Amino acid sequence: MQVNKFYKKSRLITVIVLMSVVALYIVIQYGILAFAPVKTRIEPPIVYQRGYIYDRNGKTLALQTNFYHIAITPSVIQDLETFSKVLAPVTGMTAEYIKATVRSASA
Repeated sequence: MQVNKFYKKSRLITVIVLMSVVALYIVIQYGILAFAPVKTRIEPPIVYQRGYIYDRNGKTLALQTNFYHIAITPSVIQDLETFSKVLAPVTGMTAEYIKATVRSASA
């Protein structure tokens, strides 16, 4: 079968086979990507550091500091000894100071 001199049967078959191979390759690659486990990339959080604010004489007016606030309900604490031992390393305070503070707050 020959439509004209350029479109011969052998050329059409060759082009169809090549297009089929390319299409099959694309489908296989898509399947590999679709069913592959997702690799999540965790980016570190951006930490912004605020600079100091000075007056015209060079005296520091404001600086960035961290402020932590701990609130407790003394009536809820069942074992004050264990509570103060667990909280002491985290806060940097002594266990005795924590016990005294809780006792004075509950009175």
